[in-house]
Amino acid sequence: MSETRVVSPTAPTSVTNTDALAAGTLEEVDLEAMLGTGTAMWAVVFAGGIGTRFWPLSTPRRPKQVLALVNERPLIADTVARLAPLVPAERVLVVTSADIADALHEAIPEVPRSNLLIEPRPLGTAAALAWGAQEVSRRAGPDTVFVALHADLAVGYPEVLRDSLRRAAAIAAADSALVALGARPTRAETGFGYLQPGMPLDPLQSRAEGGACRVEHFVEKPGAALADVLIERGALW
Repeated sequence: MSETRVVSPTAPTSVTNTDALAAGTLEEVDLEAMLGTGTAMWAVVFAGGIGTRFWPLSTPRRPKQVLALVNERPLIADTVARLAPLVPAERVLVVTSADIADALHEAIPEVPRSNLLIEPRPLGTAAALAWGAQEVSRRAGPDTVFVALHADLAVGYPEVLRDSLRRAAAIAAADSALVALGARPTRAETGFGYLQPGMPLDPLQSRAEGGACRVEHFVEKPGAALADVLIERGALW
């Protein structure tokens, strides 16, 4: 069983915007007005590795991110497209490795080549996030809000995702908080991490309505029995 880590009260506030992905499309809002910062939202996309679990479809010359596994577009192109117009291509940074950078750029020519952050060697998600955050700060200012996501996600309702990102960005800007978008599990999965929700930020807006709450615990890759218990208690992936 993995260790349960409690969010420190002195650390940046962690918040989860829950169930918004499962709800209907939310009302369109003016993100920049909500942020009140004069800066626009950016994105950092993690696109390292070739996806060895997809061999022989994915190879060093044809990495997973350029495969059309969900629809007719490569995964990386789908990721960039679903962010627009909330985050246009010129504000998308892609963290990747040198061996697949050319293949990725061919799949997303709308993203400037200078927006590809090429790691000297695989350093893991934490290092990629730190580099992306530093680069967003350098290019757009230290108060700029950005979303971090992986290149191989499949999203059935991209407009709902963008609405959820708008809500999350408003919370992050107002409270200087780290915000996670949570999805309600449909089954126990020991390979995923779980968020145990705590008190809601707004007592008048429930999670079912797309409301946000504080994260009480993070649980990394629990055993099957604990995963079942977490789901019963309303935990999120």
